[in-house]
Amino acid sequence: HREPFEQRGWCYCEVSLAMLAKRRGERVLALTAAAASEAESASVLVQRCVATRTPPVTPASFAAKISGMSFSHPRDDMPLVEALYAAGFSERLAQVTKLDYTNLRWGDAEAEAVAAVLSSGAATSLKSLDLGANAISDKGANALTASLEGAPALSFLNLLGNRAIGEAAAAKLREACNERGIKVYV
Repeated sequence: HREPFEQRGWCYCEVSLAMLAKRRGERVLALTAAAASEAESASVLVQRCVATRTPPVTPASFAAKISGMSFSHPRDDMPLVEALYAAGFSERLAQVTKLDYTNLRWGDAEAEAVAAVLSSGAATSLKSLDLGANAISDKGANALTASLEGAPALSFLNLLGNRAIGEAAAAKLREACNERGIKVYV
């Protein structure tokens, strides 16, 4: 392939599925960041190859993203990759009980992606969502507030350390969480 790793549909699918619901401390390695001729310790190699954590995306967002990506056989591969992601998304998010996205330098775009996932109704078993110590503002907090109905088992939500969330958005989020019996920190 001549296309960079990030622009290949199959590669994007693999990374997206791997990132769906990692436990804190688990890593996805982008080995394309390693030069084949370099000799270095395993810890240095791992540090250099750790992929940036991305939020989960709904199958519809995933399909839109891959529509402009490279495939060897687009007519055959694209529908297959879409179906694989949709199945993995549904299966994994139906099982996950905790999502920890603490201190990832995420902003409103990432919070909105998480909100879209919650709104999709896929995270039916999710009990704990931690988005603490990021850069989420009112826009992201409002998106999360609007998405709470899609996570019926949610009982804990942490947004502490997101200093750009104003008092009005925080109050709206607290009220929505209190109505649903969700312990919230904001």
